[in-house]
Amino acid sequence: MHPCMIFSRKRRSQGPGEYSLSLKYLVDSLDRNQRGLKGSVWLERRDSSRTNVYTTTLRRNREESFSRRFTTDTTHRRLRIDFLTFNARPERPSVTVTDLKVEYIPPTRTAVEKLYEQQLDIRIFADDFLRAAAIPKDSL
Repeated sequence: MHPCMIFSRKRRSQGPGEYSLSLKYLVDSLDRNQRGLKGSVWLERRDSSRTNVYTTTLRRNREESFSRRFTTDTTHRRLRIDFLTFNARPERPSVTVTDLKVEYIPPTRTAVEKLYEQQLDIRIFADDFLRAAAIPKDSL
């Protein structure tokens, strides 16, 4: 396996909303890439084009944190993380990635609807609910 594929990840989009990506990395003293290493993350559209491309140079010899937030819509297919790319011919890399987290944050309306469905198994303000709670006219 090519070394740069070790940190390549794809996550399918769950629809409009936000993705919060965070991780920690360490490029230690055993790394032999003199021209440095880079990490890239981006959103991929349905036509395979890239948007919101973010590239960072990885710092050496100390643990670093990386985080990025992406806003998606219906045109986005996936979040792509290629966190180890090379500026020159790859030498022996020595990189450790820990605490990789990708969190999906749905739009507020979607989140509230899901919460109602999960917690109550009904939609609180649905017309059927209000009709069922109404007192029949002939009961008084």
